[in-house]
Amino acid sequence: EPARGMGTGTPKEEEPKPLSYAQLVGSWGGLTALLHAVRQGHTEAAVALIDGGADINQPSGGDQTQPLLIATINGQFDLALTLLARGADPNGMSLAGTTPLFAVLERQWAPRASYAHPTEHEQQESTYLEVLRALLAAGADPDMRLKTHLWFMEYTFSVLGRAGGANLRGATPFWRAAYALDVDAMRLLMDYGADPNIPTMKPPQRRRRDDPAEEKAEVEKEAEGEESQKAEETGEQQEAEGQVASSINPKMANAEGESAEPESEEEEEEEKDYSGIPPVPVNGPSIYPIHAASGVGYGQSFAANAHRHVPDSWLPAVKFLIEEAGAEVDIRDVNAYTALHHAASRGDDELIMYLVERGADVTVVSRKGQTTADMANGPQQRTPPYLETVALLEKLGSTNNHKCVSC
Repeated sequence: EPARGMGTGTPKEEEPKPLSYAQLVGSWGGLTALLHAVRQGHTEAAVALIDGGADINQPSGGDQTQPLLIATINGQFDLALTLLARGADPNGMSLAGTTPLFAVLERQWAPRASYAHPTEHEQQESTYLEVLRALLAAGADPDMRLKTHLWFMEYTFSVLGRAGGANLRGATPFWRAAYALDVDAMRLLMDYGADPNIPTMKPPQRRRRDDPAEEKAEVEKEAEGEESQKAEETGEQQEAEGQVASSINPKMANAEGESAEPESEEEEEEEKDYSGIPPVPVNGPSIYPIHAASGVGYGQSFAANAHRHVPDSWLPAVKFLIEEAGAEVDIRDVNAYTALHHAASRGDDELIMYLVERGADVTVVSRKGQTTADMANGPQQRTPPYLETVALLEKLGSTNNHKCVSC
């Protein structure tokens, strides 16, 4: 019987292909005068346009972004409240499924990136929580899910989305708040009926072909649309991309971090599943809020270099999810990691002990065969082992396979 939330899968020949970065960006442009004014935070101009007959909910001709959404994406929180008071649709979404609720949280907790994010939210009189509350009071649906990963989360140099487990496909505003360790936002969303246990969705994966040349040709064709972007990279940006490349399989090439090079025997060995649980089909459950709040990606990529969150809130966020939101302590993510694995990857002894007290299984093994002790023992390059955490987990019963990569 499939695990909770897992289907029977799709025949390989029918599985969708992963999106390239250019495909994630999709259509753009087609902005109205009102969208231009709102994006730049020109309140008087925006109000004048609305008073003059501009449709307050007219979307862009590209990705269907409405004025309220473009305001929240760009951190124009004060103007967002003005639009809401004027009757803007609190549930207007883009083609990617982005809604104003999600956009507010994404802007507030946008990760560190190689390109600059908007910072207008730092100059607003209204706080992000006030905007969230106003949206919810106006009828915003707290459970609307993204249809794809957001290209502007990290732009082209993805530390979180590629290998870090934070692909946003299927994410809800509550999931985004959990990823930010934002207990205040999580509680507010739950007060308005948010389901606190909706995971992200597994994105399409590249299906390897028997003919490496055919596979490589397909990837190169998909990459053609991104060549102009790569040509503009600066030395600093190339270094950032190099960090991503070293944190994931060196064969990876597309927006999901995969490529076409033939696998070595060692890589084929790595793809064996040691977890003992069924595989997750495309669009099946990927990362639950408890994984997002315990450190997903920290043992799989350089997530710590990009992830922004409420300071000193790992334990409070996980406690909230377990004690108030009903999260399962040992629920597995798409890679068969548990919250305990992710806490171990950060050397978080305090959270480890809390999870164990709540019944977490220290002996659980991921699809790659990694134990909780392995995750604390330098599981990737340039991530030194947390020796005290390794010793703690060994004492609690976890097996140390002594596979430190960074030692």
